[in-house]
Amino acid sequence: MMVVILMNNIIDNGLNEKIYYYKCNNGLEVFLHKKSGFHAKNAVFATKYGSNDNAFMGIDGNKHQVPEGIAHFLEHKMFDMPDIDVFEEFSKLGVSANAYTNYYMTAYIFSGTKNFLKATNLLLDYVQTSHFTDSSVEKEKGIIEQEIKMYDDNPEWRLQLNLLKNMYHNHPIKLDIAGTVDSIYEITKEDLQVCYDTFYHPSNMILYLAGDFDIDKVKETVIYNQEQKRFVNQKIIERYYPYEPYSINVKEKKEYMPVTVPQLAMGFKYKAPEIKSEMLVDEIVFKIAFDIIIGNSSKLYNDLYEENLILDDFSFGSSINKSYAFTILGGSTPSPNELKNRLIEEIPIAIKKEINQSNFDRIRNKHIGQFIMSSDSLTGVSNKYVTYRIKGMEMSNYFKMLNSITLEELKTKLMQIIDFDNYSISKVLIK
Repeated sequence: MMVVILMNNIIDNGLNEKIYYYKCNNGLEVFLHKKSGFHAKNAVFATKYGSNDNAFMGIDGNKHQVPEGIAHFLEHKMFDMPDIDVFEEFSKLGVSANAYTNYYMTAYIFSGTKNFLKATNLLLDYVQTSHFTDSSVEKEKGIIEQEIKMYDDNPEWRLQLNLLKNMYHNHPIKLDIAGTVDSIYEITKEDLQVCYDTFYHPSNMILYLAGDFDIDKVKETVIYNQEQKRFVNQKIIERYYPYEPYSINVKEKKEYMPVTVPQLAMGFKYKAPEIKSEMLVDEIVFKIAFDIIIGNSSKLYNDLYEENLILDDFSFGSSINKSYAFTILGGSTPSPNELKNRLIEEIPIAIKKEINQSNFDRIRNKHIGQFIMSSDSLTGVSNKYVTYRIKGMEMSNYFKMLNSITLEELKTKLMQIIDFDNYSISKVLIK
């Protein structure tokens, strides 16, 4: 069956680079990012399917509620093919391959300097082939059980997971991406097949290829590969998420672990933006504002550091999607209670004193420079572009908004993001 090109477009990513875009009639979106002068090449093949997607309408017309951790489990199983070892085949081609699952996507990646077309074919073939047997599924459960237990012993992971459980009542964002030991042992090959058939259809996937390659040859390779395969037409996937109130679930939680220094994380939960473009604005506001308030050049950061209340691992970050939004800051601290009190007391003061035009211009210019510099990392730019696209946004719009956002817009948005009536604390203390 011929793969018909439904759209052909050239996207300007804001950095005077061209990204060639087309869409096959099976629904697969393909992005070819020409990076002249780069020796290495990079590929990301991603599906809009992550650990949050445990309740959905399957292609069989039935509503499914599947065990926690199944998206991550499926990622592991995709490397199983009947007659070949996928990692060994990539190694023979001289490229390195990997995969990851997060809350909203699963991505399969490779990078290397040679055999790019062959590696692209291999990537498409193994991800678009399902092979589940009872014995292989049972074997994988033991492997993932050990992975779950390894993360359970990781204090940084426990700190974050506990904070998400504190903030969220019902939303699956509070669940471990890998699931629990009990939940993975509930997974069957039939569960995996339903999830695969629903979420691994080309219409729910994105292929992003970056490097200095011949656009026409790569395009022909992908089209020919897709011509050899048959896919049933698929409707838009219905996903179901439980009602989540605005309020936090638990104000504070502590856990005792064998650590040498205690850890503290503070999280602000807020209402997810209803408009996709607003997610970009929120992300930009968060990055600039928190860099001003408590970035490593800020007065508050340096005061806390000199007083030994924070250490070198102190950091902040955010996660924004259509059904959840939160910000997190924290790290190791010899005095978690004192740090908590100082953050509660001094962040509002820093917002009033430090969010001014001078600091805004300085930090925004810093982030513009970082965005431009990040384009020199093939892996970084590929994963970032796919992440934005999976969320329904364009990375080029991020760059435009970063350049155009004003101080007043930032101040208005920041008041929605930081709500001191809606924060939670997670602590890991010395056992």
